[in-house]
Amino acid sequence: MSSQVQQGEETKQQKNPTARLFTNAYSLMTVSFFATYVISILVAFYLFYLTPDGVIFGSKTFHNLQLNVFFWGSIRVPFSISADQLFLFVNLVFLLSFITSLFSNENYVSSLRRLVKKNDLGGISGNFLVIMPVISSATLFATSLIQTLEGHIGIEVGSFSFSDPFLEILSLSYTSFVEEIGFRLVSLLFPVALYLLFRASEAIADMPLRRRLVLVPLALFKPSSFQRRLNISGDRTQFALELALLLISSALFSYAHVLSGSWSVGKLPSVFLGGMVIGYCCLRYGFDSALLLHWFFNFYWSALSMSSTIGGPFLFLNDLVYAMTLYVGLASLIAAVPYLMLKGIRRMRVQ
Repeated sequence: MSSQVQQGEETKQQKNPTARLFTNAYSLMTVSFFATYVISILVAFYLFYLTPDGVIFGSKTFHNLQLNVFFWGSIRVPFSISADQLFLFVNLVFLLSFITSLFSNENYVSSLRRLVKKNDLGGISGNFLVIMPVISSATLFATSLIQTLEGHIGIEVGSFSFSDPFLEILSLSYTSFVEEIGFRLVSLLFPVALYLLFRASEAIADMPLRRRLVLVPLALFKPSSFQRRLNISGDRTQFALELALLLISSALFSYAHVLSGSWSVGKLPSVFLGGMVIGYCCLRYGFDSALLLHWFFNFYWSALSMSSTIGGPFLFLNDLVYAMTLYVGLASLIAAVPYLMLKGIRRMRVQ
């Protein structure tokens, strides 16, 4: 009965011209943003490895790099590394995250086909990269609005700047990587993985070793996929655990920004909100989504800002994309309430 109702809803969506217009427009928007992600990566690699200033900076050597394990401690990297090697390593991690997100959960192409051919709104949330422009834009708009309001009432947010744009993009890239290890992988995903493995211990014990070697890292890096693979539904204990860890890790994440000395107390609300969004996506889509959201706020905008040095159409790329992001962010926040209400009504009908 529920499948018949769902098929009926899908048929109505396919015949609805408004739904068709929205899904086609959304598909165009998300593909356009994905193209800007690719452009930002190509621009950064071009400037870093194929320009004189980039080559000079890349030859610099860094010693005693710190790798955050959690809020209170870090591990010192026991070897020196050049700037170009560090940049390459961190961005290979981001590239791997993009590739993983393309093909995990529902793959990117399948989600777009659901949107374009079936006018199915479920395709928006099927793959993280399809919904990433909405999540990132809405979060950027919301955090910018918070900081603007704080400025009007006299609450200091603080700021930081780099004298060298290459140092900026390298530092922000590396920071995205190490902060996600400390505040999402270790503090959020690891405890959740332990709980899920405990719940599934009997089922896993009877599996071949090869399958166990796949499922254990899956529980850590993609808990939702692990649950779907083993048909494990969430319970109240898991919900309470995830909520508590989400709140704690986000609070520590925001406090760490103020503790760094670059930001003031006004930074706490916006970073806490950003931490909650990243943490939720981390639980819903996996660790790769957390890396990519942090990449969006750090690497992406630094690369687009640097693109103006190339000249030509790149002179206006950063301003154009920023305007697009704000408009999409505002529209997403406005549409979020009726969309969530409609989704809840459909779930009630199916039940």
